[in-house]
Amino acid sequence: MRDEAQPDAARLAAARENVHTFMIKKERFATALWVLGGFFEASLFVALLIFMDFDNREHWFFFSGFLMVYAPLITFTWRNAVKMDHMYYRLIEELKYGD
Repeated sequence: MRDEAQPDAARLAAARENVHTFMIKKERFATALWVLGGFFEASLFVALLIFMDFDNREHWFFFSGFLMVYAPLITFTWRNAVKMDHMYYRLIEELKYGD
């Protein structure tokens, strides 16, 4: 018979706690970045509306182009970031509870 190495329960618990702490810090940092990014996006949009000359048709053209290009870009970027986070946490859960 072979003697198989027995895992040290204290070291495993410490490693799990370190990973859990890292994931909490990562989630807080990501949330802070999203809030900061949202603030800058909203301030850019408000500044665009403040400095826009509503009587000038060229400004309306730029504004509609901004909405047609920039709004889907923000939406898809946000969706991809959320999907990547979900896949990351799913991977962690699979490694933690999987066979």
